[in-house]
Amino acid sequence: MRKTLLVTSLLSVFLTASTSAAVPTAINYQGLLLDNAGEPVADAAYSVVFTIYDAAAAGNSKWTETQNVNTSGGLFSVLLGSINPILDTVFNGSTRYLGIKVGVDPEISPRTAMVTVPYSFRTATVDGASGGNITSKVTIGPGHTNSGADAFVAGDGNIASGDQSTVGGGTGHDASGTQSTIAGGRSSTVSATVGTVGGGIGNTASGTLASTVAGGESNTASASRATVGGGSTNEATGERSTISGGSHNDASGEASTVGGGRNNYARGDFSTIAGGGSDVPADSNYAEGIYSTVGGGAGNGATSGRTTVGGGRDNIASGYTATIAGGYNNSASDQYSSVGGGSGNIASGFMATIAGGQNNEADGTEAAIGGGNGNTADGSRAAIPGGQNNEASGAYSLLAGLSNTTHAEADYSMAVGRDNIAGRPYAVALGNFCLSFGESSFAVGDHSQTFIGANYSVAMGRNAFAEQAGTFVFADSTDALFDSHAPNVFIVRAAGGVGLGTDNPNGKALAIDNEFTGSGNVMLDLNASVDITSSGRDVLQIEVGGSATTIQYIECERGSDIEFRVHGDGDVTADGAFTGGGADFAELIHVSSGAHSVEAGDVMVIDPNSPRSIVMSTQPRSTLVAGIFSTSPGYMASEHDWDAIELARSGKSGNEADDTDLEYTPVLELAAEMDEVPLAVVGIVPCKVSAENGPIQVGDLLVTSSTPGHSMRDEDPKTGTVVGKALESLSAGTGIIKVLVSLN
Repeated sequence: MRKTLLVTSLLSVFLTASTSAAVPTAINYQGLLLDNAGEPVADAAYSVVFTIYDAAAAGNSKWTETQNVNTSGGLFSVLLGSINPILDTVFNGSTRYLGIKVGVDPEISPRTAMVTVPYSFRTATVDGASGGNITSKVTIGPGHTNSGADAFVAGDGNIASGDQSTVGGGTGHDASGTQSTIAGGRSSTVSATVGTVGGGIGNTASGTLASTVAGGESNTASASRATVGGGSTNEATGERSTISGGSHNDASGEASTVGGGRNNYARGDFSTIAGGGSDVPADSNYAEGIYSTVGGGAGNGATSGRTTVGGGRDNIASGYTATIAGGYNNSASDQYSSVGGGSGNIASGFMATIAGGQNNEADGTEAAIGGGNGNTADGSRAAIPGGQNNEASGAYSLLAGLSNTTHAEADYSMAVGRDNIAGRPYAVALGNFCLSFGESSFAVGDHSQTFIGANYSVAMGRNAFAEQAGTFVFADSTDALFDSHAPNVFIVRAAGGVGLGTDNPNGKALAIDNEFTGSGNVMLDLNASVDITSSGRDVLQIEVGGSATTIQYIECERGSDIEFRVHGDGDVTADGAFTGGGADFAELIHVSSGAHSVEAGDVMVIDPNSPRSIVMSTQPRSTLVAGIFSTSPGYMASEHDWDAIELARSGKSGNEADDTDLEYTPVLELAAEMDEVPLAVVGIVPCKVSAENGPIQVGDLLVTSSTPGHSMRDEDPKTGTVVGKALESLSAGTGIIKVLVSLN
C-alpha cells in the first residue's frame, strides 16, 4: 500500500547545546505516516530510507541512512544520523531537501526543504543564546501561532498560547493552558494548567489543573487531575477520575474509575467499573453509589454505597454494601444482601443471601437460599439449600426438596422431601406428603402426620398418624391408616415382628416390663409370643442401684462357657478378640502446648520441660519421639476415671448421676478440655510425612523431620529415633500416609 507523509517537523536535537561545545551530528525528525486513503498506517515497524539531496527533484545525494521506524497512530520520531553521522559538509551549499522512502514504495513526493535548524551544523554559536541555552520561545514548522511566553511549538498549524506551553508536533492543536503539553497527533486542545495530551485525534484536557489524555480519539478530561488513557469518546468529568480506555465511557464521580469497555458510567465518588458494557447505551453498566463497583458484563448497576456487581447481565445491587457476583437479572436490594449468580433471583432481606439458581427470593432477615428454582425464604434466618417451589416462612426454619413449606409460626422447623409441611415450632416433616402440626413433633415417611395439639409426638413410616401429645406411632408398609388413640403411648405396627438384637424376629412380638409410671406391663399384642430362652444363666441382666461390685451387668454364654461379661466394678472380660473401629492402640496424654495446637497425624515427642506431656516434633531424628496423634484409635487407654471427671464437671454425686440428670460428654471431648489427645503408640495410623530426606517408599523407617509434626525417611536411623514404618509412598513435598507405628 502506497504511503504518504502528511505532516512532519524537523528540528536539531541540540537546540540547548552549549554554544562553545562540539557541534553534534544528528537531527531529530518527527512525522505522521498515512496510507493512500489518508488514514494513519497500522502500528508496526517500517523500513524507512532517509536521504538528503541538493535539489528538490533529481540532484545529488549528500547523505543517506536506513532505519526501522515504529509508528503509533501513524506518528513516528527518529534521530537522523544515529546510524550514519551527518557531517557539517552536507550543508556547505545551497538549500538541502530530505527524501523519504518507505519499504518498497517509491520515494514520497515532494521532498521536504530543510531550513534554518539543520543549518546550525555550520556554526558553533547561536544568535540569541545566553549561557549556552536558548532563552526565547521556539517555533518550528509553518502556520503556527506561538503567543505564550517561553512556549515551544512544532509541526504544522498549531497554537501555543499558554505560557511555557509545548506542542511537540502534529497539526491543528491548541495548547492554551499554562505549562500545558500536546505531544503530537492532530486537532487536540489543552486548556488545563499543566494539562497534557499525549497524542491521538481531537482530544481535550480542559480541567482546571493537571488533566491528562494520553491518546485515542475524541476523549475529554474536563476535571482537575482527571485522566483518559486512550480509546475514543470517553469523558472523565470527575475530579481525579480515570478512564483507561474503551469507548463512550463516563467517569463523573470523584476519583471514579472506568477500566475500559463501552458505555460504562462511574458516577459515584470512588466508584469503579472494570469493563464490559454494550454498544447500546440502554445496556450500559453504571456504578452510582460511593465506593460502588461493577466488574464487567452488561446492564449491571451498583446504585448504593459500597455495592458490588461482579459481572453478568442486568444485575442490580441497590442495598448498602449489597453484592451480586454475576448471573442474569438478579437483584440485591437490602443492606448487606448478596446473590452469587443464577437468574431472576431477589435478595430483598437484610443480610439475605442467594447463592444461585433461578427465580428464588430471600425476603427474611439473614435468610439464605443455596439454589434451585422458585424457592422463597420469608422467615428470619430461614434456609433453603436447594430444590424447587419451597417456602420457608418460619424463623430459623429449613427446607429442601420439592414444594415443601414451613408456616410463619413454625420457627426452628424443618421440612425435607416432597410436599411436606411443618406447621408448628420445632416441628420436622421428612419424606413424601408428611404433615407435622404438633409442636416439637416429628413426621417422617409417606403420608404420616402429627396432628394439631400432638406436641412432642412422632409419626414414622407409612400412614402413621400421631393424634395425641407424647405419642410414638410406627407404621410398616401396609397401605392402611395406623393412628394413636391416647396420649403418651408407644405403638408399633410391624407385620413381620419386632426384634431387639436380631435381624429376623420371625413374626414374634415383644413384651417389656414397665417399672416407670403407670401400672402393669407394656404389651405389643400382635397375636404372637415373646420368646426369651435361658439355660440356667442370665441372657441379659442389668442391675441399677446398690453398691455391690460383684454383680454382673451383662453376661453372655455359649453352652456352659461364659463368652462375655460386664462386671459391677466396670471390668469387662471376653473370650474372643476385641475389634474396634480403628487400627491402633492409643494413650490419652497431655499436650503441653494445648490440644488446640496439634491435629490428627502430627508426630509427637516427649516434652522434656513438662512431666508426662508431649509436644509436636520440630527437630529431625529426635530420640524423644513418642508416637502419632491418632485419628480414630481402635483402643484408647487413660489413667483417668472419666465417669468421676464427668460427675465432678457436672457438680453431681454418683447417686444423682443417672440418664435423667446428666448428659454424658464423649471421652475425647473431655480429654480435649484437659489438653489431652490420643497418642498412637502401636498399630496403623495416618501420619504427616515430608520427602525432605528423599522420596518415601513402602517399608522405609521413619523418623522426625525438620518440618513440624512431620516424619521423614532415614536409611540408618539411630536407636530411639524411629516412629514407624511407611505403608504407603510419597514422592515429593509433604502429605499424609498410613504408617505402622513401631517405636524403636
